[in-house]
Amino acid sequence: MIHIHENMGGPGIRRRDVQVWVPPGYGSFPQRRYPVLYMHDGQNVFDPATSTHGIAWEAGLKAEELINEGKMREIIIAAVNHTPDRMDEYDDSPRGQDYMNFVARILKPYIDGTYRTIPGPKSTAVAGSSMGGLISLLIAWNYPGVFGMAGCLSPVFVAAGVNIPPVIRENPKPPVKIYIDNGGRNLDAQLQRGCDLAVSELLEKGFRRGIDVEWFFDPDDDHSEEAWRRRLWRPLLFFFGDK
Repeated sequence: MIHIHENMGGPGIRRRDVQVWVPPGYGSFPQRRYPVLYMHDGQNVFDPATSTHGIAWEAGLKAEELINEGKMREIIIAAVNHTPDRMDEYDDSPRGQDYMNFVARILKPYIDGTYRTIPGPKSTAVAGSSMGGLISLLIAWNYPGVFGMAGCLSPVFVAAGVNIPPVIRENPKPPVKIYIDNGGRNLDAQLQRGCDLAVSELLEKGFRRGIDVEWFFDPDDDHSEEAWRRRLWRPLLFFFGDK
């Protein structure tokens, strides 16, 4: 089931809708609490009819499939719609700082107060693709006491001559788990250097492959909603897998 929370925003950013998917058993077990995954580009997360490219990640269906197979825990997914300011909001810019503040300081308390969540960082993830992958890493790195996991699918770490976000190189290791992936075709091939450097820097800082950092490469995948829909199960299991 998807609930729509309209016209949400905060200082410095436009208002937008937030879609919240709850697992099938949410209404049947009133004492149960759930981890939460926050996702960017909310229009593309659940329904092809709302997607900007006509293809959605169908995140609720994939989560339900993995839950039913006993592979992952039940979770709540909060999908934050983007606005015409997407590029600025998803970058390490003043508006990006305002967007991060909205997600961490306004939206998350609202979701925790509205739904039966497990509010701690070990049960709270944030994920996105392309620029959404960049802002996911920035949010977790800047708010490690709020978000304990970041999923970065085909992230734009190479931009304006910067090979990886300075926040990685210039700050100590936070207690977070980070998932990174990318394909080998088209734009993803151009972003390869940023992914390679980011993973290398994370390992140098003490992250451990398969423990608190994971990287997946598919040479045949490209920079598209369809590719991210295919790969979504990987961060879902890395963060919420029922091992």
